Amino acid sequence: MYAGGLISYFGLDDWWKSLSLREQEIVQYGFDKVQQGSIGVDDERPLTGKTIYKQSGIIVIGRSESSYWLLHGIASSLNSIQFHLVARKVIDQAMVEVSRHRNIIDKHFVYTTMIQVYYRGRDIVPNGLDIAIKVCKEHIALSKSIYNALKKEHETMFLHLDDAPELIAYPIIGIVQLAIIYEKQHEYKKAALLCAKGIDDGWEGDLEKRLQRCLAKERKRLELIAKEKEKAKQIKKKLKALSQKKQMPKSPTLRVVLTAQQQSTPEGEEFVRLCLHVTKGGSFTREDVVLLYRWLRTRTESTIPAIRFLAGIMERVASDKQVTAEECDELYQGIEKVLPPNFRQRVMDERRALQSAMSL
Repeated sequence: MYAGGLISYFGLDDWWKSLSLREQEIVQYGFDKVQQGSIGVDDERPLTGKTIYKQSGIIVIGRSESSYWLLHGIASSLNSIQFHLVARKVIDQAMVEVSRHRNIIDKHFVYTTMIQVYYRGRDIVPNGLDIAIKVCKEHIALSKSIYNALKKEHETMFLHLDDAPELIAYPIIGIVQLAIIYEKQHEYKKAALLCAKGIDDGWEGDLEKRLQRCLAKERKRLELIAKEKEKAKQIKKKLKALSQKKQMPKSPTLRVVLTAQQQSTPEGEEFVRLCLHVTKGGSFTREDVVLLYRWLRTRTESTIPAIRFLAGIMERVASDKQVTAEECDELYQGIEKVLPPNFRQRVMDERRALQSAMSL
């Protein structure tokens, strides 16, 4: 099938034939939009129909006279979502055409439009976002080569000028678009690394600003994770404490209260003196807790139940190397439980006196 016009001129007849009539109408509509925005394009260069001869001195469209540049322009003009599937076919063919040549700058422009088309239609086709990401990565793989080619072209263009303008190297869309996607997915570290690569390749624009923003978001994300982990750790600790409390005897005074016989032993006497010392004043100081911990940690196998009982509490509350105010209260009450009645009352009175004084 001979389509004529630019389609046949660029050897796109087979591709044109693969499109439905409706798709061809949409491509024609996109081409008409390109014509409306072009200078020097007229009916001498139709998309189809009239034969165009190479020797007739035809007007160059866009950056270079090529099939991929024609298709790239049409795909760019089909920016309405209703034309997405056709725009996709057009830009896919543009990539096929440009891949036959070695001009990396042309390929860069085709990739730019392809990413715009694919990302715009990410919710229309299955796995649309994954496909858009894949195209971004393909573009990024050429990042350094594209920069070098653009820089060389810029230098050649202004070679005859003594005061040539500097190259404004805005980052390629593959880097920018993928960084946006990563940010939306809260993959701030990936976005930051991508920006860093762009800067390293030579691109400018807002990459540094985006890099710093992503780093700040990543730090905040890590802080929140740390807080959640600490919160989970505290919940786990409280649940463990609650579980162990449930396993404690309901009437500890029946089993762990220091008996007169136990109190008369050297270990029992030392234990009572220590308990009275650390509870003096109705509360623990940090030094009291340390003193009690050092004495109890070597007596978990004591033959005196009261000492084993208190050593068990101490071992649990000090397992994370930190003793909270609630755990200090638990230790204090544990001492009250194991002391004989004559000493217990004194300790309880001191605690209550302190509580009354603090409530005033």
